[in-house]
Amino acid sequence: MIMTIIRILLGLLFVFSGILKLTDLISFHDAIEAFKLIPFQFSFIINPLTVLIPAVEIVCGVALVLNFFRKAAGSTLFLLMVVFTTGVAVNVYRGETFDCNCFG
Repeated sequence: MIMTIIRILLGLLFVFSGILKLTDLISFHDAIEAFKLIPFQFSFIINPLTVLIPAVEIVCGVALVLNFFRKAAGSTLFLLMVVFTTGVAVNVYRGETFDCNCFG
């Protein structure tokens, strides 16, 4: 019972986060650039990531809420969290100040 509640709340959190990012794609694009983790020669992937990341959050969040493909959705969201946490940690280590734009 408690695991079901946690799964649903976590799914709703990611759906909410993805929707907020999609409502302000320019800010999210700028946040991805501010992480300074993508080398200049690969900067062309920032535009697709700006839409892809929130879409993945929404799809996987809905999957968690509806209990569809729970392991795949959870694993994908875990990987996304690892990447973002690593990005934040690298920037904190560098002494950078930035807005992670986690909720748009």
